[in-house]
Amino acid sequence: MSSEWLSAADCLQMGLAWRVTEPDELLAETMRHARVLAGKSISSLMESKRTIIESIRGPIAAARERENAAFAKLMGTAANIEALSALAERRTPDFAAIDLLED
Repeated sequence: MSSEWLSAADCLQMGLAWRVTEPDELLAETMRHARVLAGKSISSLMESKRTIIESIRGPIAAARERENAAFAKLMGTAANIEALSALAERRTPDFAAIDLLED
């Protein structure tokens, strides 16, 4: 991902969203689905969720560790300083003069 905003259709296609609805239909659709869930056995829902979460807990923790290591590696580099300076100065960052391999 490039840190750009994603449309609802993009999120749906990538599996980040379950369903897309028009903004004025969102509350009604949310309530409809809430009623469907409320009609289910809470213990079954909890066990289903636990089963799903347990299967991805390890990979998520490993991904978080990789992400933290990458952030630690990048903090304080010339590119990081330029990005933060540009943000503070409300300008577009200029990475052209930075040797990214140097960091």
